[in-house]
Amino acid sequence: MKKGGRPPGPPQAPVPRQPEHPATSVTSLSYSGPLPPPQILRQFEEIVPGSAERILSAFEKESEHRREIEKVQAGIGKHAILHELADRRMGLVFGGLAAFGALGLAALALVLGHPLGAVATVIGTVASLAGVFIYGRRIQASREHPDDRQLTLPHTDDRQP
Repeated sequence: MKKGGRPPGPPQAPVPRQPEHPATSVTSLSYSGPLPPPQILRQFEEIVPGSAERILSAFEKESEHRREIEKVQAGIGKHAILHELADRRMGLVFGGLAAFGALGLAALALVLGHPLGAVATVIGTVASLAGVFIYGRRIQASREHPDDRQLTLPHTDDRQP
């Protein structure tokens, strides 16, 4: 026996200590879209009466505003397309008039006995029209591919450059 009068017994298990800080739980909720889910709207309404109606009203106003902007943009796009078509049509008309006028001058030069002047007029007209055509194609290609800094013409032969 030990001093103190107690018989030796089985060893006692240590008593678990309580944590100094209680456990913390964090809940996260997320949603995508313009409106929160109905249960969250309900919670908003419980906390601030009338808030769900204000949220829905703001959503409706934003949707209407977006539709108006899209209508304006669609109208501007349509207007721009119509102007582009009119510009192209005028270019064709004036180019055709210039070509036929130059051919008329070449014919007149030929009739008046100036074959060299007639040939020079025809060559100059064809070269001018070809230059305008190539320039127009490059402008069109640069609009379609604005990131391309240098445009090249396709190779017509099989040899490698």
